[in-house]
Amino acid sequence: MGQTTDTDRILPYRLDTGKCQVPAPRGRILLHRPVVLLLLWIFVIQGLVVSGVVRGAEKPNGSIILSDLKQSAHTVTGYFLQPVHWDQWQWMEAGGVTLGSFALMTVDKPIRRQVQDWRGGSDSPIFEFGRWAGRGQLTIVLATGCYGIGFLGGREHLRITGRLLYEALVTAGTATTILKWVFGRHRPYLNDGPVDFTPPGWNSPHRSFPSGHSTVGWLTAGVLAKRTDSKVLKIACYTAASIVSLSRVYHDRHWTSDVFLGGVIGYTAADFVVRQEAQHEVDPKQAAALGIYPLPSGVALEYRF
Repeated sequence: MGQTTDTDRILPYRLDTGKCQVPAPRGRILLHRPVVLLLLWIFVIQGLVVSGVVRGAEKPNGSIILSDLKQSAHTVTGYFLQPVHWDQWQWMEAGGVTLGSFALMTVDKPIRRQVQDWRGGSDSPIFEFGRWAGRGQLTIVLATGCYGIGFLGGREHLRITGRLLYEALVTAGTATTILKWVFGRHRPYLNDGPVDFTPPGWNSPHRSFPSGHSTVGWLTAGVLAKRTDSKVLKIACYTAASIVSLSRVYHDRHWTSDVFLGGVIGYTAADFVVRQEAQHEVDPKQAAALGIYPLPSGVALEYRF
């Protein structure tokens, strides 16, 4: 317990030898993780509370939790079934993102060389924060805190924000994990090149594409920024997400194309769950829903999107 595994090590690239070297000491920010986490949590909660409306009459009860679970199930189902309902322009957008990701692979190697040359084997507390913040624990803490305080305090806006964070984490996290397994792309510190793939990607060294940290960073920023009226919080969220993405290239854990696609997956998942919630609030009957109905000859499966 408390040990660092080989897959967690930061292995910067050496231009003179073409090999990886022993990581430099990590930034001091890790010595103050609890303090950083507490400050971030207070900052986010305060921004969301100011944006939300206190309903007051909402008492904590089991029906609220069951309703949230049902809505989350509808949203998660809708996320994975949405390509069935895409129009021509949406397919073109998806194709553009795909082509853009593969186009970036042509410049992954020179970008990596430039970044690692600039890094020079040193480390930065700012990018160390990005490595830590993109792991997912921070998002889970924020989601649990928002939901718990909102549920117990009768703050519906805050409670729903916590639920949306979980929904985005499940949908985008699942999509990214599947793609990592399908592509099996080699991480840059292996020095195998940006076009080396060994699917399926069972092991961490072969799970580079797309970046999970980037996915988590942008889904978290997307949900929080879309649920607050605070410009300061919006800027802070997107700045933090950018640092998370940049840190993966800086620490030689991902190629640029990895963090690009991971960020797109995270942000679009955040946008989807927030739009689904807005649609549900306007007209609950028109929100995504999955239903099973008995028929004389069997059962019917109906999905409304």
